[in-house]
Amino acid sequence: MVNKINSRSDLKFFLKEDIKHMGGVSFFTLFRWIWGDENARMLLYIWVLRHLEYYTNVKIPVIGSVMRIFFEVWHRRQSYKYGVYIEKNICGYGLRIVHIGGIHVNANVVGNYFSITQGCVLGNKKYKEDRPFIGNNVKFTLGAKAIGGVHIGDNSIICPNSVVIKDIPENCIASGVPVCIIKKRL
Repeated sequence: MVNKINSRSDLKFFLKEDIKHMGGVSFFTLFRWIWGDENARMLLYIWVLRHLEYYTNVKIPVIGSVMRIFFEVWHRRQSYKYGVYIEKNICGYGLRIVHIGGIHVNANVVGNYFSITQGCVLGNKKYKEDRPFIGNNVKFTLGAKAIGGVHIGDNSIICPNSVVIKDIPENCIASGVPVCIIKKRL
């Protein structure tokens, strides 16, 4: 189960782990964002997502509702602008978005230290309950898809343009359409 952001200290911890997994922040990150650096844009997207989660989970009278609406609108705007949509309150800490564009994450649970890149889709087949469960330290590479109520184990890698429609055990590298395990990791 994914830890949710229920306090200010949780928010700081999640952001610290996200920034560390994205490669860190330096003095020049603001300038990189102004110049259009992709990594800086994704850091901003994750920052907005985490604040939306915080103001959704923590009930602060009046100002909390206003801030939740503000971050919800900002999150929606960032989603349209960058082509990245990640549902709130499903991702654990250490989220890493490698490239922007064509990313849609609508899973039940996404574990800690999750990496995703351009063109990846995690979604349901027919019903809302029929969504993927992603373990810790999982990497989705370019164009990979996970459809339906599949379980992807910890420390797995889903290779480019693969379509996951069946469960993947822990410590595996999987590839193909439909996906099959090509190697067990040690």
